Amino acid sequence: MLRPAQVNLRGLHPLLRAEIQWGMFTHTQKPHGRWEQVTWQGLANFAREHGLRSLTETTPETERALQHAVSHEAVHIIRAVAGWLHPLYVTPEEAREAGYILTEHFGWKITGRSVRMDLAGVSQRWLRDLLWDHLAEVLRSPACPRSGRTFDDMRRAGLELSTFLELRAPGGGHDPRALAAEHMHQFVADQRQRERDGLASLAARGRPGKPSIVTAN
Repeated sequence: MLRPAQVNLRGLHPLLRAEIQWGMFTHTQKPHGRWEQVTWQGLANFAREHGLRSLTETTPETERALQHAVSHEAVHIIRAVAGWLHPLYVTPEEAREAGYILTEHFGWKITGRSVRMDLAGVSQRWLRDLLWDHLAEVLRSPACPRSGRTFDDMRRAGLELSTFLELRAPGGGHDPRALAAEHMHQFVADQRQRERDGLASLAARGRPGKPSIVTAN
């Protein structure tokens, strides 16, 4: 097993050194392939030479230089570790403000899914906040589901409603005070018609990027 002591980290910024050490340890706890010592050392040497202070500060230009100087695997490492660090560096309130939710903030990792759920596609801020709060409540529940299906369905519902309001509601639905029950009745009727006639979703996309067909679910 590769240990942090086997890589020369002298001269690095203290935060960056701690991030690399933590990343090396965390990698051993995950079902990934092996990251070679020479790649870690190359990454540390590059960071020292370029005065990096944190793995989270890299830019596309930095990554291109790293790939040229070390390898593509070094770029993969820096992206992976920065991703693992993200829940530690961002608070739930900051994530809510930015329009996404991190399941690790609630002690969960949904099987086979990223820890990040992007809600930015919900354009109405009030609706996005309601969706965030609902998902957070589910994640805090002792009965939180282990699969991503529940979260996928709720996110899709939020995206569908958001797009419908943009198209059909006064002011795109951005002021909830301008909305009435009739707008929700129209939304439900629209969704039922799409399901009945096998029509495309308003917002959801399948693979590769094609409109998703509305189903009974």
